[in-house]
Amino acid sequence: MKRWCSGAFVVAALLANFGCQEIQQPDRVSGRSSYQVVETPEVPPAMQQGALVLPVLHLGETRRTLVEAYPEGDLASPTYPLAALAAHAGWVILGVRITIDTNGRVSDVQLNPLGLSNAGRFTDDFLQAVTATVRTWKFFPARYHYEIVRQQKGGGFYWSNLKYEATESFTDLSFNFTETAGVNWKQ
Repeated sequence: MKRWCSGAFVVAALLANFGCQEIQQPDRVSGRSSYQVVETPEVPPAMQQGALVLPVLHLGETRRTLVEAYPEGDLASPTYPLAALAAHAGWVILGVRITIDTNGRVSDVQLNPLGLSNAGRFTDDFLQAVTATVRTWKFFPARYHYEIVRQQKGGGFYWSNLKYEATESFTDLSFNFTETAGVNWKQ
């Protein structure tokens, strides 16, 4: 029959039984992942043309502006591949470029040659995990916003909407995979 003790006796018993024991290798290893969009630096307008100049609007002039694709809700993260977990691959970065079609679905996933990757012999495993996950993602597709210059009754000019046109786009991503482990105390 066990009796419950309190205070210092419990602490002393725990230290005697567990405090100086070796830690076993974890029996349960798992992994987690995260991702981030890799931004391409934009060149400020002043550096593109030498000086910033305010535009002069002309009646009937049109312009086309790209509105980037953006996610519909939360996006899932890929699972850490089991073969890489078993081999204790550790922390892995995988850079990819995804193509988003005009319906907002991921239509292609490629390793990004400009992105940092250190997956080594498990590159195919990590790429498969990423591909399986990002193909479930849904976006509002990128679209071109067309506008035309119209004249107000008072003589001023303004941009008026003409139409939106969905277009295919791509996004560069960096996926980070981290190995995590549970610890059991040797008894």
